[in-house]
Amino acid sequence: MYRYGRTVFADNERAKALYRKMGFVTVGRVPKAVHRGGRYFDEEIMHLDLGRAPPEGDGPSAP
Repeated sequence: MYRYGRTVFADNERAKALYRKMGFVTVGRVPKAVHRGGRYFDEEIMHLDLGRAPPEGDGPSAP
């Protein structure tokens, strides 16, 4: 399965709502992932399922 992943600040409800509307799902949380301005912020990891991977041998070939 192919996935596209991204992270978002856990307290950014507007961004998370937008990503969920686009089909992203939360798959994890990283506590204190970012330190900014003397504070720590959690991040959420979100993935979008892009479908199944092509069968072996059907992908791009190496040069």
